[in-house]
Amino acid sequence: MNNLITPFEPIRRTNPAGNQFWSSRDFAQVLRYADYRNFQSVDYYRS
Repeated sequence: MNNLITPFEPIRRTNPAGNQFWSSRDFAQVLRYADYRNFQSVDYYRS
């Protein structure tokens, strides 16, 4: 089995019901966006 840890594993969160989720602010940092506002605008263009 491959034990690679992606940059997304350390920022994964779990709610009280056990559901996993990721914060968009944390994603912006991992993806090296200089400003979170630049990352936010991406969400509006989902298909």
